[in-house]
Amino acid sequence: MKKILLLSIITIFLSCSKTANFDKLEVGMTSKEVIDLVGEPTEKTDFLGAKVWVYKEGDVGHMVTILADTVFSEKSSEEIAEFYKKIEEKESK
Repeated sequence: MKKILLLSIITIFLSCSKTANFDKLEVGMTSKEVIDLVGEPTEKTDFLGAKVWVYKEGDVGHMVTILADTVFSEKSSEEIAEFYKKIEEKESK
């Protein structure tokens, strides 16, 4: 439950982000490669041993999860919102 709450809060903050170059991010890239490609994140958080980087600007946001100094995942605010919508649908059944 705490994990869902934290991810929900992060999703709220993912209202915007530099969209240029996010399509070039790949799992396995180093944190330095991410910064070189899309710049410094708006927010950085440590969560369960991973670094969560949030990028926001305009109407789109991105969340990049870094584990062992490499990209573990990258999601747009739209993808995260869709994920939570599916969870809510399952919980309401």
